[in-house]
Amino acid sequence: MIYTGKSLRIYRMEVNPFQENTYVLLRGNRAWVVDPGFFQASEFNAFLSILEKESAVPAGILLTHAHIDHVLGVERLVSAYPGLKVFMHPLEQYNWDKAAMSAAWFGLPFTVPNVVPEYFSGNSFIADDGLQCELRHVPGHSPGHVVLIPLGETAALCGDTVFYRSIGRSDLPGGNQEQLLSSIRSQLFTLSDDTILLPGHGPQTTVKEERLDNPYAGERSGF
Repeated sequence: MIYTGKSLRIYRMEVNPFQENTYVLLRGNRAWVVDPGFFQASEFNAFLSILEKESAVPAGILLTHAHIDHVLGVERLVSAYPGLKVFMHPLEQYNWDKAAMSAAWFGLPFTVPNVVPEYFSGNSFIADDGLQCELRHVPGHSPGHVVLIPLGETAALCGDTVFYRSIGRSDLPGGNQEQLLSSIRSQLFTLSDDTILLPGHGPQTTVKEERLDNPYAGERSGF
């Protein structure tokens, strides 16, 4: 467990060949999975161990964006738990539709998930179990990338926007570096300094650390 808040507990799992961070958000006995990148059976079994330890059941899947490394585990998850819903920004439909092609390009086996994603609407996500997240649209790495900020918590799931002393790549289809930098500065660096940033790859960091010292987007970069 990497975070314990007012009503939320968060686990991080580093999975698949891209060393992607899959997060499990636990509210009571309900587990929301953010960016399930499970690739090996052993990785999925590790996820099941978290559920068993917490006596929890999956509640749904939330995607910061739909690049292949962040959706490799969706099919395994929805197959194990039929009826599980997937939520993403509508502008990620292109990446979702191209996931099989992306996997083939990397030489990875991939089964198209038997689920139709539902779209985030507006600036918030409210689940029937009480989970509430503020949504901030942060294009630049991908067109429909969002940051998820659980209500009342000091943590933000920032996907591939900003990393510890780095930023996400912007050379993929739909990427734009100027847009990414603008998103980081206007949507992430405006959060409270003590907000813990939980990125899609690498270790966690904080808004203050990256606002001051990130060499690409922070004050150190001279913007």
